[in-house]
Amino acid sequence: MGPGAIRRAFEALVGQADYRRFVRCLNTDCLEKGRLRFWQERLWERFVPEELHWGPSFSQIQAAFRVCDVHDCELTGAEPDAPSGARNDAYPFAQGPLQCERCREARAQAEGEPAPAASGGEPLTRDQLLAVLGEELASRGRPELLAPFAEPLGPDGGSFPGTEQVGLLAEFLIRQVDAAPQPATDEVCWAGDDPSAMLRWVGDRVSARKARLFACACCRRIWPLLRDERARRAVEVAERYADGEVAAAELAAVRTAAEVPLNETSREAYPAEIMGSSSDPIYAFVQAYRAAWQAAAPEASGEVFRACVSAAAAVSNLADYREDFPAEHAAIGAGDERPTQANLLRCVLGSPLRPAVAADAPWLGQLSSEVRGLAAVLYRDRLFGPGDLAALADGLEEAGCANEEVLGHLRGDGPHARGCWALDLVLGRE
Repeated sequence: MGPGAIRRAFEALVGQADYRRFVRCLNTDCLEKGRLRFWQERLWERFVPEELHWGPSFSQIQAAFRVCDVHDCELTGAEPDAPSGARNDAYPFAQGPLQCERCREARAQAEGEPAPAASGGEPLTRDQLLAVLGEELASRGRPELLAPFAEPLGPDGGSFPGTEQVGLLAEFLIRQVDAAPQPATDEVCWAGDDPSAMLRWVGDRVSARKARLFACACCRRIWPLLRDERARRAVEVAERYADGEVAAAELAAVRTAAEVPLNETSREAYPAEIMGSSSDPIYAFVQAYRAAWQAAAPEASGEVFRACVSAAAAVSNLADYREDFPAEHAAIGAGDERPTQANLLRCVLGSPLRPAVAADAPWLGQLSSEVRGLAAVLYRDRLFGPGDLAALADGLEEAGCANEEVLGHLRGDGPHARGCWALDLVLGRE
């Protein structure tokens, strides 16, 4: 689905008024913070299909919606010192960092100024456009982009942009392609810092149990932000549900309860977002409560996978308001949470690039009751410190384990969580 089709589908779902407000805010207020506002995320979540485990990044959304909400034409970057000033709803992008040529023309007419010189030149036929555009793309080293552009144009007829706009069109096509996610090698993807890309690559190779425990581990990372006991309870029960210790009815009950603090903080954050206020530290708590609610979703897909995105957004917002919440900031830290989440995902899944350690390895059958008991206690009491797991590694080594991957992981710095592949191996969990 191309950018135009995405915009039309989104507008059909949310309605013209919300679509225009979404696009206007995306290309103005959101540029500075580099993220969607809360009310925009709620609209976007309605649009992203439930079966998707991840969503496009902010830059990808912005690339698809980099258009004027009035004229639906592409916005272009202005000079760095271009004045912003007050916006007029009739021509909102007549000035500022992103501008629309038709908005500039409308403003000039409204203010009685000479209209800006047209940049289009004489209109072209389809065949003329493709010939000139083909030469332009070839001069930029991207001739392969012509065929995908030409296919939906249909037979010749009508008129198309003039010769002077072909350069802008070529630039737009190149930017749209370059903004799309680029395929990476398996090794690069799995060693990266983007858990969403890793989950996309792993796909259905991750079990429901592992997926939910990873979501819960992301929530545990932001535990100080889960001030409401109902949210914490949802994460705790979700962990037990993943291990088959509670029924689906109990999971549904705690999820319903966790929705209360999520809705309460959402209502508190919503007015500030609507008014365009940047004073929204409560946004961190909204995202944290959302992560807990997502981790307790009935199916280990969709909402569960998006819990890591919500948790990362909570940490990102907390970094903007460290003075408002010094205790939470000191406990959690600041900056990009995704690299830590990527390490947690590697802890939970191991490495899909290498053969798994055989569950019937001889040393596993020679473990003493003391070593197995230690592993059970570490898992039950969430004792995942380097010293705790290193003691388990020593016991495995004494039992004859010489697998450097297992021993190295248990003796590593972590982070570790329930679902740790090496600990699961000892406990016989999948």
